[in-house]
Amino acid sequence: MKWVNHVLIAGSVTAVYDVRLVPPTIIGATAPDWMEWVLKFVGRPVKHRTVTHYLSVWSLAWLAGIFLLPDNGLGTVLTAFCWGGVTHILTDAMMVSGVPLSPYSDRRFHFLVDGSGPGSPWSTGSVLAWCLSALA
Repeated sequence: MKWVNHVLIAGSVTAVYDVRLVPPTIIGATAPDWMEWVLKFVGRPVKHRTVTHYLSVWSLAWLAGIFLLPDNGLGTVLTAFCWGGVTHILTDAMMVSGVPLSPYSDRRFHFLVDGSGPGSPWSTGSVLAWCLSALA
């Protein structure tokens, strides 16, 4: 999925809850990709949709934010950031290549797609990806 799709989906879903949380959610929605650039910059390059795209890690961070962080300022912003990451991972999971479930598994998670390979309507930049963004 392209960044603009991640931003539109995460931002629109969050705006329904609280429009003030849209900026940290958008930053979180792009985080799995820009974290790859940061790791490359510090000399630890990783392949796309690997280490920064673990569904279990982003989900646990988001749930920890909901249940463990205070429901004020920084706690709410961090939880919104993690929610953005979760939306990124779930939308990438709709793409043909899927996303890794956890650091302890070599299996990839697919959401609403079977991961059968090229020719799937769910691919980066596809019409379906843009329609999903428009619907959100």
